[in-house]
Amino acid sequence: FAIVNDGDDDDRLLAVSSPIATGAMLHETVFDGDVLSMRPAASITVPAHGRVALEPGRAHVMLSGVQLAGAASGVPLVLRFAHAGEVHVEAEVHR
Repeated sequence: FAIVNDGDDDDRLLAVSSPIATGAMLHETVFDGDVLSMRPAASITVPAHGRVALEPGRAHVMLSGVQLAGAASGVPLVLRFAHAGEVHVEAEVHR
């Protein structure tokens, strides 16, 4: 999914949670030489009048202990921002 900031100030995504997962973390993908790895991200900055895509191979949300009902194609998330507060969304699932 993508986060769009139409405001005049940068914002930061501080945390994520989901009612259908026991854990949720912000992650970033980094290169260390030729090695690609993931690590937890303290926050993700969304620039003023900008857009940040959260997707595999980049900044993303990692869920654990997910309990999907049936063949759900989306997962409810609560995104907590420094300025915008809590935002409820449904994100596409990649398995």
